[in-house]
Amino acid sequence: MVAGSRPVKRLLTRFSTSPPCDLPGRTASAAPARNLMGRTADRMRRRAVRGVNRVLLGTGVVLGTLALLAAAALAIAPKAHAAILASAMDVQQFPGATRFIVSVSGEPHYRAFVVDGPPRLVVDFDEIDFEVPEPPPGQGVITAFRFGALSGDAGRIVFDLAEPALLVRHVYLPAIGGQPGRLVFDIEPVDATRFGYAAVTASADASEAPHQAVPHPDGRVVVIDPGHGGIDPGASTAGGEFEKDLVLAFARRLETRLSTIPGLTVRLTRSDDTFLSLSRRIKLARAFGADLFISLHADAAPQDYVHGATVYTLSERPSDAQAAELAARENLADSVSGAIEPNHQEEVSGILADLLRRETKAFSHTFAERLIGALSATMDMNSNPHRSARFRVLMAHDIPSVLFELGYLTNESDAERLLSDDWQEEIAASVAAAVADFFDLDPPIGAEWLAQGTTRDRVQ
Repeated sequence: MVAGSRPVKRLLTRFSTSPPCDLPGRTASAAPARNLMGRTADRMRRRAVRGVNRVLLGTGVVLGTLALLAAAALAIAPKAHAAILASAMDVQQFPGATRFIVSVSGEPHYRAFVVDGPPRLVVDFDEIDFEVPEPPPGQGVITAFRFGALSGDAGRIVFDLAEPALLVRHVYLPAIGGQPGRLVFDIEPVDATRFGYAAVTASADASEAPHQAVPHPDGRVVVIDPGHGGIDPGASTAGGEFEKDLVLAFARRLETRLSTIPGLTVRLTRSDDTFLSLSRRIKLARAFGADLFISLHADAAPQDYVHGATVYTLSERPSDAQAAELAARENLADSVSGAIEPNHQEEVSGILADLLRRETKAFSHTFAERLIGALSATMDMNSNPHRSARFRVLMAHDIPSVLFELGYLTNESDAERLLSDDWQEEIAASVAAAVADFFDLDPPIGAEWLAQGTTRDRVQ
């Protein structure tokens, strides 16, 4: 992007005259003597030709004059500004924050977001012209910045950041006492996790980025991923309950249960009815520093007798046709948002990367088996409970990942259980027990710990 004001657009008018159309006339060949009527007709034709030529010549002069006057008017006319004019900029440093001020002729509409690698803050304006004669140098967390025009009247400012940072305040101050209006941005350093979250959610507001949870010194991080969300409802029951709502409710119960395990930090990819792309879910898991990734879903089948929970792991070759069909369906989830992402595996190559991928696959398989073992005592499992296919949401080469299908919403018994708060509490306890066992954390799998939170079910 080029710094400075927008270049003036010039209109180049090209004017040319074309010869008149050919008109009938005398030929060069000899002709016999003509009578009086013939000569009279010849004279009339010649006069008509001369008249047409005079009219065309006069029209060309008039058109040419008008074109020259229009070009002159464009040359001396002042440049038309966008609705908002930015006339000055200032950078100020305060303890713990850096302030950037833009003097503007009115209140602009803008959007801010951050980009990682390297860290940058971007502010896009709907309508703005930049006429800043002497931009100040960067200081504080702003190492440098640049600004310029985008398409039409839109404009952009890009800040290069010395470290991850977000907007803690941004406010418009209207003109008063002879002072122009001012747009004020306060930029404050944040930890890498909050910045990473803002980067993958296209935000720059510190209030929208969650604070980094303080893990146990020797602790682990588990990321729970409630599937679907927002405009993607997923499957549904006969009564109209959506998969996105059921798995979010279960994710919250599982988060509460996992949070009771010492040495474990728990994060959710979404905590409300929000759509997330498959790749963004993986990026969030990395931003949270995940040691284990659990994607939650509820299946659907053409036959209403198909039932039971299933645990899926990543494999280039599907374990069976049903697993391949489910993976293909889940991998198209992004098409609901209108933006289908390329269906490719992460481009990570080399001997070390291959070893890491194999190790991650082995850990994923181990956790899947332990999860099935913990669930078998408390819930109805599918006849083939551990399956595999090429699920895009499981493609993080460095994070052990599983996709847990809680049951089939198309089966009446499964759907009834999924809607039960007591059943969700019991299954959440079983999943938490499997996580504790996988990380070899206290408490291990045991009847006393599993009973906590489910005693009410037995009394009633």
